[in-house]
Amino acid sequence: MKKKIVVGLISIFGLAGCATEIEFPAALVTQSGDGPTVAYIGTLLGNIDGTSTYRLVSEDGTDVCTGTTEVGGMGGFTCTGGQVGQFTFPKEIVGKFSATNAGVTDSGIRYAFGWGKDADISSLMGLVPDAP
Repeated sequence: MKKKIVVGLISIFGLAGCATEIEFPAALVTQSGDGPTVAYIGTLLGNIDGTSTYRLVSEDGTDVCTGTTEVGGMGGFTCTGGQVGQFTFPKEIVGKFSATNAGVTDSGIRYAFGWGKDADISSLMGLVPDAP
């Protein structure tokens, strides 16, 4: 049974010489304190090992956020405009082809992040948590 599963995974993910990552559209909306809401769009690269990397550019093109997620959903981002945050995605959305997550980073940035078919700025705007 194990051999069939491994062979199936090799077929699905192309381990026999093909790509071991898949690219998804991604979007991020952030707000710090009572500052403006900033929307970013870009791509997320999901890896077969459960990690991911992403690069997102603000709608006005002046700020770039890059980040990673580790196996288990722990991740973070750094933006050229100075925003930095760490977060943890709930385990039930880790590895999904499409999902959203909203919350507050360890540095107090309120955010909503989506990828795949859920990389929609207008939907994410409504998910950003309210200021305390």
